[in-house]
Amino acid sequence: MGNGEDVDGALPSMRLLMKPLFNDSSKGSNGRLEPIAINTTLTLRVARQRFGPDTPLLSLPLMIAKTPSARYDDDNPIFASVDDGDFLRLEYRDDDPVEGPRLWYLDQYELEGKPATKETSVITVRFTAPYRKTDEKTLPGPRIDLRRDVTGGGLVGQGQGFIPVPPPPKAKSRSDGNQGREEKKELWQFIVEWDLAEAPSGIHGAWSFGDSAVSRTTGTMEWAVNHAIFAVGYLQRFPGWDVDTRAAQPGQESAFAMYWLDPSPYDMADLAQSTRQIHARIAAYFDGSTDPFRVFFRQVEANSGGTGASLSFLLEYSLPSVDQTDEHALADLLAHETVHEFALLDGTPQGQSPPEWQEEEGSWYDEGVASYVGALAGLNDPGRRDWLVKSMNNYAQAYYTSPVVSMPFGDVLSDYWGDVDITRVSYYRGVVYLAELDGMIWKGTQGKKSMDDVIVDLYRLRKDGEPCSLATLKEKVAALIGQDSLDRSYDAMFKGDLIIPSEDCLERYGLKLVKMEWHKFELGFDTQSMRDFEVRGLVPGSAADKAGVKEGDVIVKGFMVWGVEDELDIPMRLTVLRDGRERDLEWCARSDQVVEAYGWVDVLGSGSPDEL
Repeated sequence: MGNGEDVDGALPSMRLLMKPLFNDSSKGSNGRLEPIAINTTLTLRVARQRFGPDTPLLSLPLMIAKTPSARYDDDNPIFASVDDGDFLRLEYRDDDPVEGPRLWYLDQYELEGKPATKETSVITVRFTAPYRKTDEKTLPGPRIDLRRDVTGGGLVGQGQGFIPVPPPPKAKSRSDGNQGREEKKELWQFIVEWDLAEAPSGIHGAWSFGDSAVSRTTGTMEWAVNHAIFAVGYLQRFPGWDVDTRAAQPGQESAFAMYWLDPSPYDMADLAQSTRQIHARIAAYFDGSTDPFRVFFRQVEANSGGTGASLSFLLEYSLPSVDQTDEHALADLLAHETVHEFALLDGTPQGQSPPEWQEEEGSWYDEGVASYVGALAGLNDPGRRDWLVKSMNNYAQAYYTSPVVSMPFGDVLSDYWGDVDITRVSYYRGVVYLAELDGMIWKGTQGKKSMDDVIVDLYRLRKDGEPCSLATLKEKVAALIGQDSLDRSYDAMFKGDLIIPSEDCLERYGLKLVKMEWHKFELGFDTQSMRDFEVRGLVPGSAADKAGVKEGDVIVKGFMVWGVEDELDIPMRLTVLRDGRERDLEWCARSDQVVEAYGWVDVLGSGSPDEL
């Protein structure tokens, strides 16, 4: 996959012409025009037989976990034209009324009316992408939706949340003797063009692959559209818009850019510098990658988090989350999201996982490796070594003190988005299991190989377009420690047995595993209360109870439970409404129970086992 300007006529092509629509200036912030939707013209040049009355032209999921996609219903239809014919409204059907995907089809008579002499067809699609309406009570979920930044200054989202695209072609017959081999995915040429001729001054458009008026790349539909970030509005950029970011700047290994909308509570120019340094260290870990990289920020009403994307990532924050996120926690999140671009496993083919699973089995690796490499490489700054140690111990304590530490992983996958404690399992069980595998590999190869080698090998496969699945990961690890050892450790992890890495795992990073005394996490009431904005299931005698939390309290605002579970030194803060009066409450969300737990001590520095 690349960003080249060359055009290969043998490949199908997609051109996205994106034109922001604006509200009345009297309704905008500071009397300015502000983007409220994106008029999109999608032009496909494909083999004539690529689509038909029984083959959908476009596909879009209706819901990904708890996040809905943009709606193109009867009151916001999609239109299409074939070979310069009339624009006709596309009919659609939903595979599932809740999750979809929604599938749009070309009109059969329109197809039959075209001459059969042409080898290719040009199909033009038009639609208006609306942003998702949200508020402070919007439930957190995958950050794929097109949202309006709280400042009102722009729209930011991931392609799979608002851009319908052609589904992949049906698998070819395997009668050629290559049975059992995964096929390479369909490659396309892509052009994204921003029509800003009628936009006010200061409006810019950006895509994961460029921010020029016209940008190009070649790759799969998933890579270039579904998994890419799109943003338009009064975008600020580091480096400034007068700098050409298509090439690496002096002293940089790769081109880097960061985008945001003002006003922001952060010093974004300073944050961009530190983010670039984190990216440089992670890129060096992955074979010294010189791929360009872009970081997108958007401000929302509540909560914070991020999502990995193609050669980029999106970080979402809110004003309430700023009080909870110190400099280290923000760097940790930035490092985690950066790694997602480099280390992801292929998805499981449809129908090969239990239907009740809401996430991929390999999610323990996708999320675990992002934190693992994010800390060991991204935060491996000699001047801030304490950050590396703190992050690794935060992950360890989050695993060992979790209320669901022993939950079978199959149950985790079946209720992945049902509870914050369950959602977190992939992240922290993943980190600790990778540390265990690292110790096993280090011992089995007499210090010649480590988990780092496996992670980088998987990155190379993915970069080359080769199969990079959970099965591939298992094969590589088994080759280093033996199939029986892998099977035993993996089965134990999957069952929920307590993972205890070896003392010398990660010793090359100057870390030593030691026993810790950590208390079990206990919010003090049902975590679902934070989503319902009402305290339910108050635990008598808990720290929350002692702090003055009452059953039935209306929750006005509070710290994110995820962040409180992440670190031992962050208290839970809650503002509740009771008897017409707001009360600010604070407590340490830990029980009296000391759990069996292990963490790392820095044998290169002066840190002690108790330091977090």
